[in-house]
Amino acid sequence: MSFYQGQSYYHHSISLASPQVELILNTQIADDVAGAVQHYLASAPATEQEIYFCIYEELTPVGQIVLHDINWESGESLIGYCLFRPELRGRGIGSIALRLLQRFVVEQTRLTRLVIITGVENHASQAIAHKCGFEYVGGAWEDPESLLVFEWRR
Repeated sequence: MSFYQGQSYYHHSISLASPQVELILNTQIADDVAGAVQHYLASAPATEQEIYFCIYEELTPVGQIVLHDINWESGESLIGYCLFRPELRGRGIGSIALRLLQRFVVEQTRLTRLVIITGVENHASQAIAHKCGFEYVGGAWEDPESLLVFEWRR
């Protein structure tokens, strides 16, 4: 699967769609997310355990959302997401993108459990998780003092 190649999912001017890698690479990306963007653009084509979606506003790439560490046997996946620039954040784009991803999961996969791991200081990511029906389940085993786990089951 790697880079998503199916139908686009829309909510008004926001969409989840196949990444146009050249367009993403020519987009301004903030330093705080550049590493994550580079990582998933490089790793997604090499594995069946990731599905990379680009988040677009109109036709402009504004972020990414990735199903990763997918375990097809257990029906579970982690989710990573970011918006490329700070001025895009706080506008509801992340929540819309996560809801569109949930729709994709229900319509196109056998996945039954999605997990978001976020920092204790990342209140925006926690708010997105809550808005989209994810429940807090505790600290992450890797670092329970600094990382929180949220899950969604269908």
